[in-house]
Amino acid sequence: MPTSEPENSSSLVARKGFTLEPTPTDMDIKFPRRTKPTYCGCDIPLDQANLEDAIKELHTQAGLDNGQKQIPGAQSLYAIRGNVVAFLCNTNPQQSKGVWAREDMVKDTLSVLNYRCGYGIAGSYDELPGLGLVTGWMRMDSPETDFCNLARKSKTDTCPTGDMNQG
Repeated sequence: MPTSEPENSSSLVARKGFTLEPTPTDMDIKFPRRTKPTYCGCDIPLDQANLEDAIKELHTQAGLDNGQKQIPGAQSLYAIRGNVVAFLCNTNPQQSKGVWAREDMVKDTLSVLNYRCGYGIAGSYDELPGLGLVTGWMRMDSPETDFCNLARKSKTDTCPTGDMNQG
C-alpha cells in the first residue's frame, strides 16, 4: 500500500548514474538555500508567547502601507516583546530610497525558519540577498543588542529541530 509523505519531508531518490540526493520539497523550491540563506541559532530557544506576540506586531507594522512598508538604508522595522525581537532589517546603508518589505515576507520567514531552524528557535532569513533585507527573530540579551548586525552571524543554516530534519 503506498504511503504519502508530509509536504515538507525529504526523501532520497536514486537515479541511474547519479548519487543519492534529497528530493526537493515545496519549501526547498520556493526558498532555495543557495540563493536565500538562513542563519539559525540552534541552541537559542525563544519564549513562545513573546515570540508569537513580537511576530504579530511585526506583521502589523509591515502591513501598514497597503501590504508593504519602505525601509530606508541601515534602518529596520522591529517589535520587542519581553526578551524577544522580531525584525525586518535593511542592512544596506547605500540604499537611500530603501527596500520595500511586504507583509507576506513575515509569513514566509515564519515558514522558512520553522522548516530549517525549528519552531521557536532564533534565526534569520536573507529575504533579498544583495539588497540587504534580512528578516528574523532572536533573543534580546540587553537593550543594546544590535540585532540587524547579528542577524547573519550564525554559521548554521539548519538545526536538528527543524521540520526539514524530522520524519
